[in-house]
Amino acid sequence: MSRSDRLVLAAILGVGLLLAWRARFVLDDAFISFQYARSLVEGAGLTWFGVRVEGYSNFGWVCWLALGMALGFEPVAWSQASGLAAFCAATVLLWRVVWVATDGATPAVVVALVGFVTNFSVHSFATGGLATMLQTALLLATFHAIQLARREDSVRLGTLLVASFCAAGALLARLDSAVALAPIGCWALLGVVVGGATERRGSRFLALGGPVTLVVGCWFVWKLAYYGSVLPNSFAAKVTGVDGLSDGLLQWWRFFVWYSLLPVVGALAGGLLFVRARLAVAAREASWVALAILSANLVYLGAVGGDFMEFRFLVPVAPFAYLLVGLLFEGLCRSASVVFRRVLAVQVAALFAISSAVHATTYYTDPDLRMDGIDQLGDFYGLYPDASWDRIGSALARELGEVNPRLAVTAAGAIPFYSRFESVDLWGLNDPVIPTLGLVDSYRRPGHRFRAPFDYLEERGVNLIVGSPTVVPWERLRDSEVRADWLRGWAALATPVQDSGPRWLDVVAMPLDAENALLLWVLKTTPALESAMAGWMRWTVPYHPPKRSRASAPD
Repeated sequence: MSRSDRLVLAAILGVGLLLAWRARFVLDDAFISFQYARSLVEGAGLTWFGVRVEGYSNFGWVCWLALGMALGFEPVAWSQASGLAAFCAATVLLWRVVWVATDGATPAVVVALVGFVTNFSVHSFATGGLATMLQTALLLATFHAIQLARREDSVRLGTLLVASFCAAGALLARLDSAVALAPIGCWALLGVVVGGATERRGSRFLALGGPVTLVVGCWFVWKLAYYGSVLPNSFAAKVTGVDGLSDGLLQWWRFFVWYSLLPVVGALAGGLLFVRARLAVAAREASWVALAILSANLVYLGAVGGDFMEFRFLVPVAPFAYLLVGLLFEGLCRSASVVFRRVLAVQVAALFAISSAVHATTYYTDPDLRMDGIDQLGDFYGLYPDASWDRIGSALARELGEVNPRLAVTAAGAIPFYSRFESVDLWGLNDPVIPTLGLVDSYRRPGHRFRAPFDYLEERGVNLIVGSPTVVPWERLRDSEVRADWLRGWAALATPVQDSGPRWLDVVAMPLDAENALLLWVLKTTPALESAMAGWMRWTVPYHPPKRSRASAPD
């Protein structure tokens, strides 16, 4: 690299870090991983309040979080710092991948990197508290190691070992990394092992497949012994019986159109055909593998029905989309003048940046809640302003810490983590029984299929149903004209309407602060709980109007 190339890379990386820092946030689901990590550090194993259930889908990330907690770091800060470091690694790796595939074509590198770092979903998920960016970096590292092995005259076993360990790390970060690793693995087997020289072919095969098989195999054996299943419980809760093919395909389409990827790829590919330009061998190989990765992701998204978190399942394959853009750009402009190459590179990069800015400032959520935007996820729909994620959990611990009640929650992240109260996850992600009970919610949001019936909540001894956490100003609760209808609407959201439900709701308003209260549904009370709730506002209202008359409700 020339000095100017290094300055360009440093500038793009700096812009990416600035954007990622400005967009930093944390998800409620991240606190589920934090809870498992804390449970491991405190000696209870990877359990959900003592129950052996794999409610997380990021084993390697949970172990990394546990290491940070053991060292005394606050989990949100540790996860965000780790995510930003992984984002830097992914950016540098993408630069290396494009650089090697194009033999150092700087305009192509700039186009790919600017598109990647300015992508709002990508640099937002540099934080978030999940393993998204770690998975992205490890997939790129695997791809790059195989890319280097393909260029070596005599393939070094060390390069294949690196690729294998990176693939194992990606699978530990998230098991669905297998979707992207499958095309990379085929490329490696056909190009490096089978397609290479006959000498040491067995050694190359062992170096490529040995570490990933050993690491993942041992992990699977442990999972079978510890949890009784290879697949995480979230697979049963989110994917089993899914009928959201259109949801997954819609998310894929939106990502590639809203961020101008599909139009740019189409225009560049059309230009290549028009001028009859040909990609170099290395670029052609990389472009076909990238296209295979994107196609596999398309099939995967359709199969699992997508995800309600903005493009979370697309971020790990986003660098391969921008790699494809960079390679097509280089193929089209390889024989063009320097001025033309630079002008076109600036135009494409500007289009990517503008598309990202438009999406970041205009998208909030779907009317039918199929996908929530980053801003909405970042403060949990306005519930945690100023990122005060301990707001509800700490208040519960303050008011009911001596009672230690059992909760039922839909937001099974921050509230159980900060309150430390044993909690039943109403969506069943952290409960192996709920996905088997068959109560399907009418909720449109992907990944939220099953809900806990009342019979099960009573069997689990749930004291308080938080449901979808609802904070209400005291003034609204004191207005008797709107309170009854409003409370019944909240209860219908807390759990699905069921024939087996109670006839009357016992609802209390727990003091949250001077201006607001938290609504709680008392399902099973105790003398200690009654003592703690003494003096709270309390109402008894019919469970499901309008079939029942409000006039018959007791005072």
